[in-house]
Order: sequence, then C-alpha cells, then structure tokens
Amino acid sequence: MIERAVLLSDEGVIHSYHLPLSLQPILEHLAAEEGLEARVSQIEYDLIVEALSMFQGNVSRAAEHLNITRRALGLRLDKYRLNYKHYRNRA
Repeated sequence: MIERAVLLSDEGVIHSYHLPLSLQPILEHLAAEEGLEARVSQIEYDLIVEALSMFQGNVSRAAEHLNITRRALGLRLDKYRLNYKHYRNRA
C-alpha cells in the first residue's frame, strides 16, 4: 500500500486520497452517525473522492463518471466539505 501511495503521489507528499478507500479517514461528522444513512453517505463520499482523484480534481469529468450533473456534484462537495483543488496534480 505504501508503494502504491508513493507511486500515485507526484508532489512529494502522500495524501489520504492516495491510500485505498478502506484506509482513508472517515469524516468526523459522519463517524458519529450510525445506520443506513451514514453508510450510504460514506459510500457516496468514497465514490466522490475516488472520482476526483481519478480525474485530478476535474469536477465536470468526475460528475460525468459518477453519472450526475456538475451542479449535483458541487452540492455534494459542499455537503462533505471537499475541495476539488486538493485533488489536482501540482507540477
């Protein structure tokens, strides 16, 4: 896993999104919740992070990959307090 994270990191820093989804930190405001809604939210969060990582922060391409509108993804980014800029490659 560490080797994979090093290979995926191109900025000299390993971020949580370089790790497998199962090892990424759970959002604090979701961790306190239990039940179906919390699990669905966690899965949604994981899928969004994965799409943003895959498309290097390109919201339009991530939304297309997730089969939702750019606006819907924007609302979910706000809900989960995600910033697409954190997923962009820095040259």
